[in-house]
Amino acid sequence: MVFSAGAAGQFQPSFVEVATQTANGGVLSYAVNQVSGALTPADSVITNTNAGSSAVAIDRSGQFVYSAQAAAGQVSGFTLDPNSGALTAIAGSTLAAGSNPTSIEAEPSARFLYVADLAVSSNVHGYQINSSNGALASMGSAFSAGRTPDAIAADPTGKFLYAANFDDNSVTAFVIDPAAGTLTAVTPAFQSASPQALAVHPTGRFLYVANTNMLNRIQLFGIDPNTGALTGGLTAGHSGNGVTSIAIDPEGRFLYAANFSDSTISAFTVDQNSGQLSQPNPAYPTLPGGGPWAIAVDPSGQFLYVAEKNVDQVSVFAIDQTTGALSGRADFSAPSTPNGLAVTGSLH
Repeated sequence: MVFSAGAAGQFQPSFVEVATQTANGGVLSYAVNQVSGALTPADSVITNTNAGSSAVAIDRSGQFVYSAQAAAGQVSGFTLDPNSGALTAIAGSTLAAGSNPTSIEAEPSARFLYVADLAVSSNVHGYQINSSNGALASMGSAFSAGRTPDAIAADPTGKFLYAANFDDNSVTAFVIDPAAGTLTAVTPAFQSASPQALAVHPTGRFLYVANTNMLNRIQLFGIDPNTGALTGGLTAGHSGNGVTSIAIDPEGRFLYAANFSDSTISAFTVDQNSGQLSQPNPAYPTLPGGGPWAIAVDPSGQFLYVAEKNVDQVSVFAIDQTTGALSGRADFSAPSTPNGLAVTGSLH
């Protein structure tokens, strides 16, 4: 996103960046129609000729795009042209990221990037971001999470990072050093069965965890604002089958869950005081057999984007600004197995 402190105006979506993971895959850049949310191809880059990209993130400034390549064990950086959506590789910014990096997060200050390694090493790799050109510099030794961290998420203050450890049935909380970006784990880890995805509420008060493996539920934790420690962990809502991704709108009013096995999207309203979820609407179908793998709400909160992994499509739904209900699904071609996406916007 692009932020301007103290400015009056409204965020509008600009570009959607999509990670694609088959041979000759990489990152697809799409321009967004700010009225309808429709996508128009703007550019594409190949990140790995064997298996493409596994995840994608955009820094808070909206200038830089970062891609994790699971098959190559690397992370790469690109500049994003704010007018055309063109991607240009950042010199010297394809770096080692373990042996199976599958989740990536640019924390809110746009100074640090983190990549979770799903391999046996079970680490989180950290990188410092050069604010002038987006270049990455490794923080050195990786930071230990639980076994097979398959998702990471930073809180909106940039103080804490959370890792979902699938095989350990836990979530690790880290404190982010404000100067160097290094991570210190809050011990012990917090219990969470088969955690597949994470989302932090925009207020920083709540962490939501999607539990899969036939649990198909959304777990709610409270976040201690001083230490990052988690409390609670009760079920806040139930998703469809095979939940793989969750996303919250920018105002924290609605939460969405992608259900891979059902090819549906679950929609919830969020109680702003307790963080609890209610589900006034039925699940919304994506393409038949589409296999929604990743979802993201645009910075204006108008649109929900869905990477449909099984059918090489990205779908967009309009979000009702009062109820959070979804409508008007439109589908756009995204060759080479889309399995991650991120949306950038600008202030108007």
